[in-house]
Amino acid sequence: QSARANELKDVITDAVENGFTATYEKGIVKTAKRFAQGVTDVYSAEDDVWKIFAFENEKERYKAAGLSDTEAEAKAARIVVDTYPTYSMVPRAVKKLRRFPLAGTFVSFPAEVLRTGWNTIALAKEELTSPNEKVRQIGAQRAVGISLASVGTAAAAAATRALFGFTGEDDEDIRRF
Repeated sequence: QSARANELKDVITDAVENGFTATYEKGIVKTAKRFAQGVTDVYSAEDDVWKIFAFENEKERYKAAGLSDTEAEAKAARIVVDTYPTYSMVPRAVKKLRRFPLAGTFVSFPAEVLRTGWNTIALAKEELTSPNEKVRQIGAQRAVGISLASVGTAAAAAATRALFGFTGEDDEDIRRF
């Protein structure tokens, strides 16, 4: 369900179905498809490892907050689907955007960043207003994490620029280059 891996697979499929195969012999195409599938599988496995880790972590947090095993598993599964990029959650219109030349190829991931960011904030709000004290603590940890991720990225970029003696103008020049 990796947003990037599945989009990569769709880009390759488009290339194969829209004339790429007419140029090459069947054996080369089969080899290319197998190679592309292998790359996609490896990329997906890397993504899945983090989702499994997140699921287990969330499940344990909610069990410690007093939920049963079944409740904690259901809650953890929902959290992972809602807060981690998942290709099947990308709207069809966004998936089709990758074929539009001005949109670029990897549009699913930024769309998923928006969806998961919104869901993470909504989840923290829900947890912070829970009647369960331990769930409120989970929400507080999540809110601190959101804040640190938001502020920390800009702070790390500024610190790195200062460390290497770059100015904001230098940074802009590098980005333009």
